[in-house]
Amino acid sequence: QSTMAKQLALYVVIYRPIQMAADLPENYARFPGPLQFIRDVPVDWADTRVLNGEVGDYATIARKDRNSDDWYLGSVTDENGRCLQVTLDFLDPGRGYTAEIYRDGAAADWKANPHSIAIETRTLRRGDTLELWLAPGGGQAIRFVADTAARTARAPQQLPLAGNRVGVGRELFGGMRRLAGGAEQGACSLFEDA
Repeated sequence: QSTMAKQLALYVVIYRPIQMAADLPENYARFPGPLQFIRDVPVDWADTRVLNGEVGDYATIARKDRNSDDWYLGSVTDENGRCLQVTLDFLDPGRGYTAEIYRDGAAADWKANPHSIAIETRTLRRGDTLELWLAPGGGQAIRFVADTAARTARAPQQLPLAGNRVGVGRELFGGMRRLAGGAEQGACSLFEDA
């Protein structure tokens, strides 16, 4: 059990070269804002920094995208809420960043209100300090977009999810499911001789 912001932060905290968003399309349609972070987060990194942590209690990890100058930060906590100070000395010197922040909402709690999330943007630089408030069972995910003349702000995309009955994250397996027929046939029927 966790908050929505913690689920986003785990995309950064836990290294996995294949990201998956395994849920029903209807659930992503209900919360389109957080889906933008899932679209943006890379699967491989050029640099990783552990900013703070205590085994079993909390951790904050910063990672640099392998294919751009963007950084990502994920911070997660256990069932205890906490406030952490993070100095942004991992950011590249002499450059500004637009921070796309996905944090626990004011009423967030992993038991009572796991969907409370606040999304905001701030302009930050190397050396700035952030105060990360993490709800009980919560987290915070941040994308630091490096300022360049070529980049422009973009609105979150809206996915046409209404007609998709397979499920985001399971679409890779949808084709196999159609080939195998029903669940009663099972995947082994794919390998039987015709």
